[in-house]
Amino acid sequence: DATLSLTLLDDADIAALNGEYLDRDGPTDVIAFALHDPGESPLGDVYVGV
Repeated sequence: DATLSLTLLDDADIAALNGEYLDRDGPTDVIAFALHDPGESPLGDVYVGV
């Protein structure tokens, strides 16, 4: 078994994450962050622009 965090964000919020963590301007469809070594749980965080 494995777990991950899934968060739905509007354009403004995902654009803020995109700028802060990836140094890119504007919204994007998906941003994912791995939280561990392969084979361990939780897998990470997934942010989806809606």
